[in-house]
Amino acid sequence: MKAAITTMALYLFSISQLLSQGDTLFQSIMHDDSLRHYILYVPDAYDGSEAWPLVINLHGFAWEAASHMTFSNMNPVADTAHFIVAYPQGLTMVATIPGFPPPSPGFNLGADSLFVSPDNVDDVGFIGRLIDTVSANYSIDPSRIFSAGFSNGGMFSHILACEESRIAAIAAVGSTLPTTWPCDTSRAVPVLQINGTEEAALDYEMGLPGLLHSVPETIEFWLTRNQCDTTPVITSLPDLYTTDSSTVEYHQWHSCDAEVAHFKVFGGGHQWPGGINLVPFLGNLNLDINASSEIWNFFNRNPLTSTKANLKPAEINLRAYPNPAAAHLNFEFDLPEAARVQLTLYNPLGQPIQILSNEQLPAGRQRINWQRPASVAAGLYYYRLRIGERFLAQPVVLR
Repeated sequence: MKAAITTMALYLFSISQLLSQGDTLFQSIMHDDSLRHYILYVPDAYDGSEAWPLVINLHGFAWEAASHMTFSNMNPVADTAHFIVAYPQGLTMVATIPGFPPPSPGFNLGADSLFVSPDNVDDVGFIGRLIDTVSANYSIDPSRIFSAGFSNGGMFSHILACEESRIAAIAAVGSTLPTTWPCDTSRAVPVLQINGTEEAALDYEMGLPGLLHSVPETIEFWLTRNQCDTTPVITSLPDLYTTDSSTVEYHQWHSCDAEVAHFKVFGGGHQWPGGINLVPFLGNLNLDINASSEIWNFFNRNPLTSTKANLKPAEINLRAYPNPAAAHLNFEFDLPEAARVQLTLYNPLGQPIQILSNEQLPAGRQRINWQRPASVAAGLYYYRLRIGERFLAQPVVLR
């Protein structure tokens, strides 16, 4: 079977070229006697001298790889943060409930699910074959292979978290965990959920009974799997664009074996926040956050590693305050023994903007103060604290 790249997709491909700088390659591989297609975006800065991360970015039902590349607008983030993006093309799927488009491109969620393959295609195997192929042709860091997706693609990212052990972390936008796929993995997987409360295709609180978990149920599943505290730390983000009819809360759970986080977009539609509004009838497009940037930030701090490398805030009695911060930020923590401490602040594109500490410190209570330069704008940032060989990363809001 061959997925067609339509005239509209080619038009959108031309738009995406204007938004980024790099090579956009239409690729094909054989899998299960079928010719499968994907688009590979390789930033100009890639020269093969070092291993780069790979982000697999999956389109929604009735979309195509080229349109999703424009819709999510991830390529400019890849240019800046230095990772390669693969946009797989789904084959024909059938929606099993009324109200969805007729048979269209998508990814197989399995028997009796919301999106079913008439030919029972093995999309998990296809993604595995894609990883093998890209890794053979490019220098890919095996600890930094990630999956993100929108709608049907986000649902399938949850399946990849369950089935493909090389996936270090996932991000699901406008989607949740399918109820029909048995997630048998016992490993902890970092999961980021980005959902609008006014999505027409998915009820935030109810999901689709018998087919898709609700957003709270999806988060609860991964909180249990990742052994997290059940009470989130909730931060209201600045309403930078008052005309987008939506606001954002950031939810994060602590003491996890693998991170769970959630951007809750109040008033947000079935959209990719900060992306390109190709289909306005899908609801409000939030512009207060850039989903592609936030996904990369989440991935960047969650490589494939043992849980022993993760440092939990409670272990060192960590305090970062005030948060939100204005002119200054304080960090306090305990060192059980002398160790080298590195503390770095990152911007929304995952770039380090200032090293706050990189020195050997004695055992005991430590305090590091940061005075905010005038050049650092308001927004959501992240700090990474490394003590010896262990580290943690946490968000901070600057007003």
